[in-house]
Amino acid sequence: MFLFFKFCRHKLQTDTLEKNRMKLSIIIPVYNEREAIRGIIEAVSATSYQKEIIVVDDGSTDGTGDILSAMQGQGTETQDKCHSESR
Repeated sequence: MFLFFKFCRHKLQTDTLEKNRMKLSIIIPVYNEREAIRGIIEAVSATSYQKEIIVVDDGSTDGTGDILSAMQGQGTETQDKCHSESR
């Protein structure tokens, strides 16, 4: 019984370490989301997961790209991918 407990405890610690090393990639496609994008990124950023946030702007014409650039300049960790026109 002791060996089983020791094995399970070791397995649990190993699994926990593996989960902590994994990174979640979150891809957020946007098109003309000026009103919502800041709140969306802040909500996703607030999660406790180790993550990367990738925002794909599909040629927004409402200033969404400007907001994304400003947020990145303020230390928000996002990768912005912008298309010059909607695809």
